[in-house]
This record gives sequence, structure tokens and C-alpha cells, in this order.
Amino acid sequence: MSPSTSSLENSERIRYLTQLDSALDALIKGLALEKEAFPKEIVEFGNKNQWKWTRLPTQMTIFSTLTEMVKKVRAQYDWFNDKVDPRNPMNNRAWFDKIDVSPESGLPWVYDIIALHRLKADSAKMREQMLDYPVIADNLSKLLTQDYAETSAVKAKAQATQREAMKRSFLEQIANAELLGWKAEEHSMAPKARLVADLMVEKLWNLSFVRFNPGNNFYELFVIDTFTDDQDQLIKQTSATEGEVSKRLQDSLVFGGTNDAPYMLRYLDSTFDTLHPVHLTRMIIGPFETKYLTKPHRGFEMLEPTAEIMKGNLNLGVLRCKRQYTYAPNSEQSDETIRQVTYDNDWNQEFIVCPAAHASEIAQKILGTDIRVIEYSGGENGK
Repeated sequence: MSPSTSSLENSERIRYLTQLDSALDALIKGLALEKEAFPKEIVEFGNKNQWKWTRLPTQMTIFSTLTEMVKKVRAQYDWFNDKVDPRNPMNNRAWFDKIDVSPESGLPWVYDIIALHRLKADSAKMREQMLDYPVIADNLSKLLTQDYAETSAVKAKAQATQREAMKRSFLEQIANAELLGWKAEEHSMAPKARLVADLMVEKLWNLSFVRFNPGNNFYELFVIDTFTDDQDQLIKQTSATEGEVSKRLQDSLVFGGTNDAPYMLRYLDSTFDTLHPVHLTRMIIGPFETKYLTKPHRGFEMLEPTAEIMKGNLNLGVLRCKRQYTYAPNSEQSDETIRQVTYDNDWNQEFIVCPAAHASEIAQKILGTDIRVIEYSGGENGK
């Protein structure tokens, strides 16, 4: 534990993680309902600049891709919580007795994410040192039916025995889990390519990948829609709908936290003669505004409405999510090189996910902004 992180145990750990999971679930559902039409501001700008609208992906395509990546972030954080499924006990699992929360993001600290990867790597070896389920079940049966333990200690011993089984289940499940990475020099989720359209002379690809920003403890989701030709195999088609991103292109998909969307798109366009990006989005998941967000980075300070409501509800949890994006559907040719017509417009769209009990109050205080409020059930008392 870092001196500045908050360590959560027992019921507080479960309360916090359940609240975060509810917020991420609401975000997933909210993104899936995002409007199909482009925002009025984008339409006006595009018409003024005579955009070739047919070369742009639909809003549905963009948000569908983002939704799938948010699901992966949600699944990642859910490993820290206990899972109890009465209808299917095989899904039960538990491992962490405590977690640390980053003061910069309000989200689980990077060292807990590293611990997840260690558990995945060592799961087989660790299971060899644990009791098998039949032995655990037999021990529990003897505890409950035989008179060898003090009555006052039976409940605690039974809970410890059950948790032992849940820990074994955790190791079994995480062994084959797809975890998001944390290393700054690597993609948290390797770039994936989905073929959107094959126009014979060129193909439209939808690229998606996830990176972890250790500077602020946020996961960043990227969506890039780009046309390519097959000259240098930057994206090699491997099936009717999928492609493999070359190492050369993967190595170029690394951007700093201060790089805006127009810069990133322009960089890719100028680096590769056969890559013609028409859209780029970066979505930042966080911060999670709770009482544990004590040292937010500049630009991610707690919203005034959250701070005000928190004065009367210390267990409030508000998840923020920011989308930065740009478009470049038109191109121009100089000699034999085609370059996209790019713009300096760094468009932004923000989502605030808050408890339903406070949604109206927060919405009233941000009227006139391009911020969408998404509500999740519960959470008004941190539940």
C-alpha cells in the first residue's frame, strides 16, 4: 500500500466495488443507446467543409466498439469483488480481502492490477497447494454435523472453509481469463482489426485497442476507422471479417496523455502512405468520484455538484468518462501520395454516471453543456 492510497477491507471493499460495477454497467447500457445521428455541431462543420459522409463510420459502429471495450474494463475490476451466484455455485469466487484505491483516479490501484496478473500466472502452482473440493466439502460437513468445535466458533470456521473453496474457484477461473495489462510500454489489449467494407481497391477497417495510463491510473480506449490498400500489409486480412495488425502499425499506436485526437490522426496519416484514417476516438474511463479521490490530476478535479452532494453523503460514487474525437473523411493528392484533410477541432463528449437519486440534481447544474448524465440504480447511500 502506498502512503497516499486508501485501503478498503471487508464490507467497505464490497460496497465500493459493487458501486463501481453498477456505474460501469450503466455506462455500457448508456453507450449502447447513444444516438445514431452525428451531433448538430459536427453536421454543420462537415457540410461547411463538404465532407464525404459516406466515408465515415456510423455512430452505431463507433459506440458499439467502445461498448465492447468498456465491458472488458468492467470485467477487470470485477475480479476484486466476491462473486456469489446461488443459482450456479460454480461461478462463485473470491480472493481479495482488501484493495487499495488510487487517490489520483478513485479507481483500484495499479499494484492490485499487477497482483491479478501474478495470480493468473501462478494459478496452477497455487492450486496444487490447496485442498480439493471434495475434501473442503467433507471438512465443512464434519464441522456442521460433528461436535468437535466450540459452538461460538462454528460460524467463523464455516465461513473460512467456504472462502477456501471460493479461492480455489477464483484461481481456476482466472487461469483462462483475458486480463487487461498495465505496462506503459505495452497495449493493455492488443489492437484488433475488424473489416467494415471491402471496396476492392481499398478496405475500411475498424481498429480498437486499450492502453493503461500509469500517470493517472486510467484505462484509455481507442477506436480508429481507416482505409488501407494492400501494398504494405499494415493490416492483413485473416478471415471474412477480421484482420491482423502488423507490428509496425502496432508500435505506432502509442500516444501520450496530452496528445489530442487531431494530432494522433494526423500522425498516423503522415507516417503511413497507405493508411488513410477518417476517424479517431480516445475514451478515458475515470475518474471515479468518491471520498477516496483525494489527489486528482489537473483537468480531472472533482465536479462541483459531486463535491456538494458528497457533503451530505460520503458514500457517493460518480463515474466520469470523456470521449475525445476527430474526423477526416476528405483527402487530397500530392504527386502520388494521398493525405487526409485534417482539422484542429478536438471535439469532446463527456458522460457522468451517477446514482439515480442525484441524476436530476446533477443534470440541472450542467445544463447547456455537452455532457450526458447516465443514472444507475442504488448508490445514493453507497449501496
